[in-house]
Amino acid sequence: MKNLTALIILWLIVMGADAFARNVAKSNSLQKPPHSKKFLQLLQSSCHTPRDLLQNIGQHLSTSNDYEGKVASLVLIRLAKLMITIDNKQFELHAKSSSTLSNQDVTVISHVCQVLSTCIQQRDYNNKLMIDTAVDGIKAAAVLSRILHRSSVIGNQMSDATIMNMVDSCGSFDPQILEPHHLSGLIWSFDCFEQQCDYLNIPE
Repeated sequence: MKNLTALIILWLIVMGADAFARNVAKSNSLQKPPHSKKFLQLLQSSCHTPRDLLQNIGQHLSTSNDYEGKVASLVLIRLAKLMITIDNKQFELHAKSSSTLSNQDVTVISHVCQVLSTCIQQRDYNNKLMIDTAVDGIKAAAVLSRILHRSSVIGNQMSDATIMNMVDSCGSFDPQILEPHHLSGLIWSFDCFEQQCDYLNIPE
């Protein structure tokens, strides 16, 4: 019951982020360069499974074609929602393993996280919408780290390096611009990451 309650909480968090993500994608689709528009179209039309999402979009992302990290954030949000749905079904069926992802899938997840964390470090996030998107991406990564952590396969867990890069990137946010809901979301994410990684340096 405790695990189910935790998953329900994660579900509510990601559902809210996913609704926000759909609004971001819709409002910005006409302003995106061609590659980003293509990714957003794929995200909305043909990425119905975690593997679709990772193979069709995730593995192709870079800081060049996702300059602000928005697509990376949206991918993490959608992936977290899909994985929570799968995880809940497996919990109901008393499955032993909560992860249906391969080592290669987890490698792509780490790559998407790296794109987002690099963009946060390199860009001037002084726009509220950009900060909302980035923070929601970090929360989704935290959800994924918890789901993957329950896998019995070490290679299917999010690496410490990926987690540390995500946390370190948050030090690039201007604390004077962050609103209370941003701060609470980041603190929650750090708490999740600390359960998976023993060597975190949490930003002040």
